[in-house]
Amino acid sequence: MVTATDRAVADLTAAHDRLAAALYTVDTHPAQVLRDVPLHGATAAAWPGADVARLWSGFVAVRDVLEQLRALKGRSRDVATARILTTPVATDPLDGLPSLPPAALLADLEQRCAGTVAVLDRIEAARTALTGRIIELDTALEAAVAAHHRVGADHTPTTGPLQQRLRQVYGAALGDPLTIDEPAWTALRDDLTAVVRRLADLAALRTALPARLTRLDTLLDALTAAEQRARRAYAAAAEKIADPGLPDPPDVHDRFAGEVAAAVRATDALDLDGWPALDRRLTALDRDLTAAVTAAEDRATAATGLLDRRLELRGRLEAYRAKAVRLDRVEDPALMSRYQAARDLLWTAPCDLRAATRAVFAYQQALSTEGTTT
Repeated sequence: MVTATDRAVADLTAAHDRLAAALYTVDTHPAQVLRDVPLHGATAAAWPGADVARLWSGFVAVRDVLEQLRALKGRSRDVATARILTTPVATDPLDGLPSLPPAALLADLEQRCAGTVAVLDRIEAARTALTGRIIELDTALEAAVAAHHRVGADHTPTTGPLQQRLRQVYGAALGDPLTIDEPAWTALRDDLTAVVRRLADLAALRTALPARLTRLDTLLDALTAAEQRARRAYAAAAEKIADPGLPDPPDVHDRFAGEVAAAVRATDALDLDGWPALDRRLTALDRDLTAAVTAAEDRATAATGLLDRRLELRGRLEAYRAKAVRLDRVEDPALMSRYQAARDLLWTAPCDLRAATRAVFAYQQALSTEGTTT
């Protein structure tokens, strides 16, 4: 038959077993990896090392009480059990535990143990987040090293200081994961990201370099052809048009060819810091060469336009003469005189375009005005 004493002892044993399980959870908690790490700051203040020692001391004290209870025999067992269950458990005064009977002390210890687990959970969450940060920055650091290799550069001058900073911020955070120096982590992450981005841009520049140099050669060829067309058009205009008003065509091909050759030579011995300057240099060359080709083509078009203008005036003059034929006025002395004056100007080399334009207009006006009067 189970007595009230048996139930009391069983309840105390069950509570003691629960405390044993909770203390096992504390002892095997993942955050315990920090047990041998020099802690500081908020983590050191929160670390439950002394509390755990007190919990174990209380656990042992109650265990001793249970052993006394289990050893009781005979008729005096119920009286002795009642006395033990109501008497405060003897604990080490240095542990700072409350003076309570066994059941009350176990309840207090379970509550303290739950609080300890909560603190360890909070520290472990912070440590896990710290591990994630380290993995992120380690990955970025590896990316920086790989990016240096892609551009054929020594990564040590760049990644060495970054690795040192990573060790410093990690060392500080490892001892106090509850307090993270966010500005230091953010600055390091931003610097690593900037290095990787910069090197990715340089790698893209190296990859695009052959195509960019080929384009510059193509532009040089286009400039040669455009300058030749401009010179031929200038020569024809100078021969056939009086005072064409065209400036002497500049010959800039050789200068640009020299600049392109110098840029090509510069690619043979570039350090890491030299690539951005080369990028700007090639961009400027591409822009200036493109503008030079356009300018040469515009000069050719302007010179050719003078000859086209003469041809246009010739066509207009003959069209007006055909109109005079239809009006049966082709032999009108005044019209014949104006026609001949315009024709002489247009079919004489070099042609005075300004005078020819006025002469054609005068013939057209005479044809229209006199035709209206008639």
